[in-house]
Amino acid sequence: LYASPDEGKNWQRVFTGSDEEENNITCIAKGGRGLFIATSRGVFLQKDNSSSWDKITQGTTIRRAVSVLIKAEVVYAATGDGIYKSGHDFNGWIKLYSIATEEPPADDEEIEEEFFKINCLAADLNTIYAATDRGIIKSEDAGNSWKYMTVSGLSPAKVKCLTLTKGGRIFAGTSNGVFEYARKKNGWEQLYKGGAFKDAKFLTLNASEDTLWAATGAGLFKMEFNKLQPAEKKEPP
Repeated sequence: LYASPDEGKNWQRVFTGSDEEENNITCIAKGGRGLFIATSRGVFLQKDNSSSWDKITQGTTIRRAVSVLIKAEVVYAATGDGIYKSGHDFNGWIKLYSIATEEPPADDEEIEEEFFKINCLAADLNTIYAATDRGIIKSEDAGNSWKYMTVSGLSPAKVKCLTLTKGGRIFAGTSNGVFEYARKKNGWEQLYKGGAFKDAKFLTLNASEDTLWAATGAGLFKMEFNKLQPAEKKEPP
């Protein structure tokens, strides 16, 4: 893991794992206690004003973490086999959701019965969301129970990433492009249908939440919400 103190002009290494799997960092999250990273060996924390890292999943079966979410001082981790929640001071992690007992969404008959994975966690004030290869699941009770959101307009795309606005808009990056949830229709609408704008791997919003950025297999795009297509494509350096 590298960090830049001057907006990308210079970079310095701030985390070095003990092996290749620890160096495979899949997610970075900033929370109340410091900086969290998800790796193929579990979850690590660098506390505020510290240069050292602690493995907060030490002694657990948590491996291959793909996403970390901090909500109300509680840490949630998505892994290859489910979703976990940390206990006090990261003792006693609880498994909230298991892929092994997963049921596909009822409103889509095209989804094949095959192994799938969780790709990303996101949250707003009251709800936790998880992007999966079969759609999006959500929990409104701190992870104790989960249910599928509709996949109408979204299937059969694999959902790779999610981002939410403070005003309640939900955006999903998928293998078929970027979609927004339409609450009145209870379905998903594709934001742009250009052939190059597919395989969205990461989404983020700017500070004023009027521009959506998408990292895709074809490059980096941005979309201004008052336009119907990406305003600009940024070529990689």
